[in-house]
Amino acid sequence: FISCQLQDIYGAKGGNVTFYASKFQPFTEITWKKGKDKVIEWVEHSEPEAFQSFKDRAYLDTVSGNLTITKLTESDEGEYEIESPSVKDISVFYLRHLFHHHQHLAF
Repeated sequence: FISCQLQDIYGAKGGNVTFYASKFQPFTEITWKKGKDKVIEWVEHSEPEAFQSFKDRAYLDTVSGNLTITKLTESDEGEYEIESPSVKDISVFYLRHLFHHHQHLAF
């Protein structure tokens, strides 16, 4: 039985956000994806590798599986998913920006 959970996560431009994957352990490999693109990938006995615009901004806790992204930009908005042999349920996170609804207001 595979369940799919979609969780909304809110972040602010320039801020940090953490996606929690705490109930799955222990990990031997982890891949976090945004859509079809890899954000960060890790295999046991190696260092996590971040890709593309996430280099120097994505940090993976290889014990908990949690992913932290720093210095958020508007283009970070979207769907994030963890892939790992340790993960039975599909956890999908949707990163939304708090400022979207307010940025076009004129006073």
